[in-house]
Amino acid sequence: MSNIPTGTVTFLFTDIEGSTQLAQAHPATWEAMRARHHAILNDAIAASDGYIFQSIGDAFCAAFHTAQDGLHAALAAQRALQREPWDETPIKVRIGLHTGAAEFRDGDYHGYLTLVRVQRTMSVAHGGQVLLSDASAALLRGQLADDLKLREMGEHRLRDIITPERLWQIVAPDLLQDFPPLSSLNIIPNNLPIQVTSFIGREREIAEVKRLLGTTRLLTLTGSGGTGKTRLSLQVAADIVGTFKDGVWFIELAPLTDPALVPITVASVLGVREEQGRPLMATLLDWLRPKHLLFIVDNCEHLIEACAQFADAVLRASRETHILASSREALGIAGELAYRVPSLEIPNWHPEPAEGPQIQISIEQLTQYAAVQLFIARAVFAQPSFSVTDANAPAVAQICYRLDGIPLAIELAAARVKALRVEQIAARLDDRFRLLTGGSRTALPRQQTLRSLIDWSHSLLAEPERVLLRRLSVFAGGWTLEAADAVGAIHESPLPQSPLRADDVLDLLSHLVDKSLVVLDDSAGETRYRMLETIRQYAREKLLDANESELLRNQHRHFFVQLAEHTEPILQTTQRAEWLPRLEAEHDNFRAALEWGCERDLETARWLAGVLAWFWFYGDHLSEARTWYARVLDAGERTTVTRGLALALLGSGIVSTALSYWDEAQSSLEQSVVMWQQLGEPQRLAWSLQRLAFLLVLRGDGARASAIFAEHESLFRTQGNGLLLVWALSWWGRALTAVRRDDPAAKARLDEALALGRTLQDPHSLLDCYVNLGGWAVMQGDYATARRHLLESLAWRRQMGARRLIAGGLRHVANVMCLQGDYQQAESAYVEALALAGADGDQRGEAHIVQALGAVALHLGDLERAKTLLVDSLASFRKWGDAHGIAMCLRGFADVRQLQGHIEQAARILGFVEAWLQANQLNLVFFDRIMYERSVAVARAVLGEAAFDAAFAEGQQLTMGQAIELAMSDE
Repeated sequence: MSNIPTGTVTFLFTDIEGSTQLAQAHPATWEAMRARHHAILNDAIAASDGYIFQSIGDAFCAAFHTAQDGLHAALAAQRALQREPWDETPIKVRIGLHTGAAEFRDGDYHGYLTLVRVQRTMSVAHGGQVLLSDASAALLRGQLADDLKLREMGEHRLRDIITPERLWQIVAPDLLQDFPPLSSLNIIPNNLPIQVTSFIGREREIAEVKRLLGTTRLLTLTGSGGTGKTRLSLQVAADIVGTFKDGVWFIELAPLTDPALVPITVASVLGVREEQGRPLMATLLDWLRPKHLLFIVDNCEHLIEACAQFADAVLRASRETHILASSREALGIAGELAYRVPSLEIPNWHPEPAEGPQIQISIEQLTQYAAVQLFIARAVFAQPSFSVTDANAPAVAQICYRLDGIPLAIELAAARVKALRVEQIAARLDDRFRLLTGGSRTALPRQQTLRSLIDWSHSLLAEPERVLLRRLSVFAGGWTLEAADAVGAIHESPLPQSPLRADDVLDLLSHLVDKSLVVLDDSAGETRYRMLETIRQYAREKLLDANESELLRNQHRHFFVQLAEHTEPILQTTQRAEWLPRLEAEHDNFRAALEWGCERDLETARWLAGVLAWFWFYGDHLSEARTWYARVLDAGERTTVTRGLALALLGSGIVSTALSYWDEAQSSLEQSVVMWQQLGEPQRLAWSLQRLAFLLVLRGDGARASAIFAEHESLFRTQGNGLLLVWALSWWGRALTAVRRDDPAAKARLDEALALGRTLQDPHSLLDCYVNLGGWAVMQGDYATARRHLLESLAWRRQMGARRLIAGGLRHVANVMCLQGDYQQAESAYVEALALAGADGDQRGEAHIVQALGAVALHLGDLERAKTLLVDSLASFRKWGDAHGIAMCLRGFADVRQLQGHIEQAARILGFVEAWLQANQLNLVFFDRIMYERSVAVARAVLGEAAFDAAFAEGQQLTMGQAIELAMSDE
């Protein structure tokens, strides 16, 4: 259909009455009956120019340009269904019509409230009946045929519709006219309050709660304050109200303070009167005994024992009474099921991305999250002109993320759009307890501000629970029971009532979980605990008020320094894969410990940063790590030699090497070598020497690297663990190869390293062995063997899973493919590497891969793409002052000029590259050296020795600007 209705649309929704029962009663003919029903509906809708935009099961959803078209389709469908000679029980269809605003875009209708209203209108009809909303009826009034009439059905409360809806039935002489009362909330006994705002999201939770209610007679919704337990229970009740012939009854306990008032309140709601000389509870239970009803018992936490006693008595007395309770903690009686109500789904926003750019999210993606939908709905309610734009979408995401998806908090924040832009609201969330005030005056006092809400929960805690809650706020991102024992059970508190024993922590922690102030998470195989950030900020304030913050942060830092020290050597073993996820879970705690160390104990902060080096390396956190090293190394003086300073310099060298900040890395490693020698720590010295020699190999200084390995061979063999020795031997072999391609000692070192690596079966040991054997094979010109070794190295890298390691392995493999002339496969490997580098935020890695892709494009015959890629990478390298990257890009441009037939200009560019490398003390090694030599050889062969030497010499005199101008020229 080309002209799809949009703007003001009349919607028609249908459903077969009792379809499940029909299918069960007539299994042999049901599918044929259903197919005939579908044909009738399709024909009727098409005849009135309707657009069927959804057909699920037995339900049709169609849109029409006018109310008259929609009505004609409804009447045609009912008449055809009524005339159909059904072999068995006739199919009866209920139909609802409503007209409202809706836009058709991206293949679907957008107009939530309009679509909800037509669905609710249809749902209260009976089979054979056509119901219209007041909006559709108004459009049809005065335009109906003489034999059609509108019959007013009165105002009805429809599920999830804030205000009652006046409904109308279309009456036609040839159709059924008389039906039972509409199945709205009006005819079911209940006291469910009319909701003044729409219900957003929770489809999964609604379905799960309804399912659980079918398996138990007592279901308790638990969760922290403001998560929407009450609204969820009321929504579920509205959905299933027709299931209970004696009604659904809402019992609000929040205003009560006396436990004795619980049965009195229930009796009052039900209209049960006290009998003289008899306890009210006995009278109430007798009244309930034959009844089939559902109680919604709300806010039980402050009267938990009284609620438990009441629920137990009711369930024992009445077989058909069900209870849906809401409480911060479960009632704790036999037969109870507890369901924790989660926060609303939130977008994955991070305040200060340590690595790579902030993930961008489109408005369409953003509005798929229930928390965002709620914010938008309440913001529009508060300020009708509000809308989400590309400019404010990040702030909306930030608000929902930082408020943990807590519905009440989001509603309070949304109310502020009357006075503040969303960017201003987001910026003030660090002071959220002052910002998020001003809720509805008719709400309970604790629901009018975020602080009051949490104060309510806090006031219900026993004093030891309060003490542990505030102490747990020192953790960031969660904690283990071991950490809670070590940090929470301190005996040096300035307050006499505050000491806790380690034996108390588990029980108290369990209480806090039960009371929904702490969340238990064992999904990753290790039991961890966490607080919602809003609860944590509140508890942090309590910690400051108790004058325990400094003491607790010291305890916290001490624990996580010990954890890092314990795991540092483990990361150099095959247990690395087991421990990395556990350390990843504690990353926020490590950050908090570093932050506190920078404020109060710089030496410990430096030591911790150094100990974390291998976690950051293997965990793909190198950019963040470099930021931390800059901070701890620049924060204080560096003249006094300390273990913390030496280890931070070693860590900085490891990380900067991996990120290709080679000058920075070499300076740090050389300083650390001197310090470990002064401190007399041979094992740490061995690590610094190995990493320094490794870096020198990368920089082309194989001679100095070989000298370091030779001078300190005994140190590597006696002080290092297995991994260190493998690395030393392997990179020693690589260094010897860089000095002399056919040095037999090089192969001997490489073979010894591989034998030891195979014994260890450690992925990192083996990936280094195979990458260096691949380098040796490259220098021998045996590219097939090199490719085999490098593919083996790549397999071990993939087993480790670190993005940077895998990207590096792909580049090595692609380089050898280029040497073999296999440019198609090389391009695929480079592209995969580029994606990994981008995901990791490795901009330097991306630039090197883009340069390589430029060279590949040139060999594949795409000259323009090659030039574009080389221009892009050269701009990046010049911005960073990366001398090696600049040299490689210009070598690529020399090949471009050769392909264009400008061989002399190519020779000049190569001359500049040679001078540039000498000026920057760079030696090209392995693949880079071979490709440079190939470019030189081609130019020399075409020009001849004399002409080439002359052009090459001219190029050595060029400035950078002149060389780039020559490279970019099309002449």
